[in-house]
Amino acid sequence: MKNQFLILFLVLTIQSKSYSQAKISNLKDECKTENAFPYIESGVTHLAAEKINTLLQVRLLEIVPDAYEKCAFEKVMYDSINCCSYISFYEYTIAKNSKTLLSFRIIGETMGAYPENASWEYNFNVITGDLISSEEIFTEKGYAKLKEKITFNRRKRVNDFLTNLNSSLDDNKDANELEYENNQRDIYERCLDYINEDDFFYGSFLIQNDKIIFIRERCSNHAMRALDDLDSFNDEVFVKDVYNDLNEYGKALFSEDVESVQHMETSLKYNKILKGTINGKNAITCIFNKPYLDNSLSLYYWYDNHKTIIKWSGKLNGTRLELIENDHHDEKLKKWIPRALIEAEINQNSIIGLWKDQKTGRNLPLKLIKY
Repeated sequence: MKNQFLILFLVLTIQSKSYSQAKISNLKDECKTENAFPYIESGVTHLAAEKINTLLQVRLLEIVPDAYEKCAFEKVMYDSINCCSYISFYEYTIAKNSKTLLSFRIIGETMGAYPENASWEYNFNVITGDLISSEEIFTEKGYAKLKEKITFNRRKRVNDFLTNLNSSLDDNKDANELEYENNQRDIYERCLDYINEDDFFYGSFLIQNDKIIFIRERCSNHAMRALDDLDSFNDEVFVKDVYNDLNEYGKALFSEDVESVQHMETSLKYNKILKGTINGKNAITCIFNKPYLDNSLSLYYWYDNHKTIIKWSGKLNGTRLELIENDHHDEKLKKWIPRALIEAEINQNSIIGLWKDQKTGRNLPLKLIKY
């Protein structure tokens, strides 16, 4: 009897520990770049921590965890030999950390042709370690209503600014003032054509305690940013106000109903991690990235024993994937030479098809299952 009570106590202790708040620390940096990048250390299951850390590092650092020569930031840090492209991560803020949800914003800078401030928002189901998309937590009708309301408010904000700008016309203004206002007018009149429901596809969102913030990029490009008084769009909605528009999955996450979340199976969607094999024996891991509105998409995968990221790119036609894995770029032909063609079907929680080797002509079976 004592042993039974001991076992029960240990099980309850483990479960309690597994589903407490995530403990987050800075990712170890042997290169001493002063980057601040979140690393899930404990407080959630090993599987959830592994999936969250993997997705973040593959997406933002272009590296599989622990598969580096010098440090985790070596792919994105400044390199004087290869010119000046880099990404820096200044800080991250935890927006929500509960038994079911982990949300944070990473703030940094990207450098290509010019430096640009950047932020990345991520929301995770910490029971499964899956990234959450906003459409996954709302009913179809509720999400449509929410998008319509926020889109209306965004357009109103721009229209109100234009109205105030037009009402301030004054013949006594100097040429510089007139040019400034005309440039602003051009920015926002053009922007109105693009403020629509597509913003929710390409935009981001952040769960912050009792509210959800939907984010749209600013109207101006880098060169015109100094003229952009409106900057980015951050539309807040309180969870209590949209609770009835949430689906069962969303309600379980926000009410911290651990047991329900544990037993909920969401169908395979983008931004998920999958595990499987090519030819039944070569173990691989894959991240199913979000398709664009024209159904083009890219997937990242790597062989588990090599951990070098490889890209598949192509189209999603309904449930059918048609992808290409490139081998090398032929300078004489001025084109990429494919290594393999991938044809597969997406089922509820799996991707099954063929990896067609373009060198040998062999059609190797491909099977991936949601991890």
